[in-house]
Amino acid sequence: MAVHMPDSMLKCLYDHLTLSPAELVKKRIRVFSEWTSWAKDLQRDEIALKNPMNPDARVLLTQKRIMLMKKVAQSMAWPDLAVFDEMSQGFRISGSATKSNIFQTGLKAASMSEEQLMRDTNFMRPALLGKIRSQRDDEFSRELFEMTVEEASNKRWLQGPLTPTQVSDVVGDKWMPVRRFGILQKEKLRPIDDFKENQVNDTFSRAEKVTLYALDYLIWAVLALVRLYKSGGEFSYTLSTGERLVGHVHQDWLSCDSEFLITALDLKSAYKQLPLHPKDQAKAVVSLWSHQHNDVRCFVTKTLPFGAAGSVHNFLRVSAFLHAAGCQLGILWSNYFDDFPIVTHQKNTSSTMVAAKGLLSLFGFTYAQDKLNPFGKQTEVLGVVVDLADTPKGAVRVTNKPSRVDDLTVALNDILGAGSVVPSQLPSILGKLQYADAQVWGRAGRLALAQLRELGHTSTQRVQLDPCQLQSFDILKRRLCSGKPRKFVADVVEKPWIIFSDGALEYKDGKAIATIGGVAFPPGGRPEVFGGFVPDDLMSRWQAGGKTHVIGLVELYAGIVSLLHWKPRITSSRVILFVDNWPALDVLVKGTSIEPEWRDMLLCIEDPEEDQFMLWLARVPSPSNLADHPSRGLRSLKVLVQARLIKQKVQGTESIAMHEDDRLRLEEGAAIAAARQEELNAAGVVMAVPPPPTEEFEGFSFPPATFAAGQNAIVTRSSGEESGCYILEVFLTALGPLYTVYLGSAEDGTYITKNCEESDLRAWT
Repeated sequence: MAVHMPDSMLKCLYDHLTLSPAELVKKRIRVFSEWTSWAKDLQRDEIALKNPMNPDARVLLTQKRIMLMKKVAQSMAWPDLAVFDEMSQGFRISGSATKSNIFQTGLKAASMSEEQLMRDTNFMRPALLGKIRSQRDDEFSRELFEMTVEEASNKRWLQGPLTPTQVSDVVGDKWMPVRRFGILQKEKLRPIDDFKENQVNDTFSRAEKVTLYALDYLIWAVLALVRLYKSGGEFSYTLSTGERLVGHVHQDWLSCDSEFLITALDLKSAYKQLPLHPKDQAKAVVSLWSHQHNDVRCFVTKTLPFGAAGSVHNFLRVSAFLHAAGCQLGILWSNYFDDFPIVTHQKNTSSTMVAAKGLLSLFGFTYAQDKLNPFGKQTEVLGVVVDLADTPKGAVRVTNKPSRVDDLTVALNDILGAGSVVPSQLPSILGKLQYADAQVWGRAGRLALAQLRELGHTSTQRVQLDPCQLQSFDILKRRLCSGKPRKFVADVVEKPWIIFSDGALEYKDGKAIATIGGVAFPPGGRPEVFGGFVPDDLMSRWQAGGKTHVIGLVELYAGIVSLLHWKPRITSSRVILFVDNWPALDVLVKGTSIEPEWRDMLLCIEDPEEDQFMLWLARVPSPSNLADHPSRGLRSLKVLVQARLIKQKVQGTESIAMHEDDRLRLEEGAAIAAARQEELNAAGVVMAVPPPPTEEFEGFSFPPATFAAGQNAIVTRSSGEESGCYILEVFLTALGPLYTVYLGSAEDGTYITKNCEESDLRAWT
């Protein structure tokens, strides 16, 4: 996890480990005093910066110390200095976003130019205004208009109300309305501006994918501190630059309990604290129905609007800087949009709270004082309850907050009671379920969530649920209602369990014979092996309807049997499961499939009381899969001679015994190899290594391809079925050949292609 942590948090952790509680307070005072001194020195520069600003930006930025923030950023070598220049001018929500160099690379290209959007205002504007008039009477329209007028008259976030004609006088003839609607959250109406509908979001492009430093970063940091405060000694962290932070835990931490406390700080009306660039105000004219005027009324937006993709990107640039500056002050916090969960040792609660509040006040940002609670052993943040009461015992617990559980339980009971759903009513519950799933649920509930998404969200017709869907929803409800928190333990990081699984499908006298195998390497223990047959009744069910080559299902079955067999022994452990079939890996990672047979098997590992082992899934090339031999009867097994053969039956499979002659030969061969190795070691023989590289580059060597471009072949599809294909391209790589194959044409005439590896192809017969 440390390799994914931002450098600012790793440096903050370093301070919390190497400095005593008193030294940490002194450092905060020293840094904050220096920044306060800089603020005084830069007062004239701040005034000079704001005087020529456009009036809208100047009003919003009155309290912001932009020059101070820029100097602090320079002192930290912060890579995104352009954010402060853009803040002073107003942020753009259309066009190409500035590359900040603080987020991961991830291109999202605009599908429409700004010029095209403004040309389309001639027909888009009347269409959007007409839609508002046709939907004039909804339950929130009066309250929503009153809120909007409040934003304009008292908060000065908007200019209005205006008639469409008056808007043209303010911003020109080319302007685009954005329809405002309301969403009820916690009995409070929240206005949303639909920038997807008016296509402004289609004009925004970026070259980065934003990174959110959510709870997982903070919980990992707490566990790291708890573990090191208990064990002491040397530690090291590697920054993104390659620099290593090496230090020793300060002795003062070893003599006190690892009692940590938590709270959460929210920015108040976060987006509204930042200005919108004047060039984009004509693209952000908030429009809604006015009962007072019995017509549409419009408001020109002055701040970053909620609902614009550009607002998200630019606000997160600002919040990322605030997070990094806080870490520089020794504040151990994370950042999720406008929420800043903060953790502190109980010895430093006062200092931490003063530092966090002082930082935002010094920079000129307003936080929600009414939501800021004193540090405590638990707090509600980001829709969950984080419980640090057992940090002295080395544990952190996370669970969904009770009010969310109650709401979702009612919704799931309604679905199960009716045995059906209305897709148009799903978006709200789906969003809440997805968020709850992301926080604490793990694998249980994946199928139900996927099935909700597959039902769509527009139809008003009731859809009946089949037995598999009802079972997955019941698992989801039982997991949710159990209230069992997810527990994270600050134990010594052990090696993970390594598990290989494999399935084989061969034919004898025209009958398909499917076998599976698994190999496990427990940390510090002897490897274990099993092999078995797939029951005939399962094979008959899978091959119903004319399906024959069901190797994907066999491979998935092997992986699930492996997990279920070793599950009692991998409690709270890290597990890496290797499979050598792409379709099986795909559905295991996603936790769902469009094929009912695959979903039926996935239900086997959707346990509402599931153990919380941490599973990582990866593909292994077939020639490197250690489970290949066990899946074929344990013959020719050389690398696992010392493995303990598993005697018991596994989930209905029949065990395959190794022939006594094979076992004796393997043991004899292993003994000879071991004796010879001891002789070589005693003689001082060392392993051969490649010769040093020469001055001249001799080229790379890649494994050859079995198939050629222009050749027909048979490919295994994502569903596990096989079909004919035409090989379009062949790519030689260090990991083996990769292929692009043509599968046919869709109904609209577009080509259907698939990228695959050599193991997915077999010769055309």
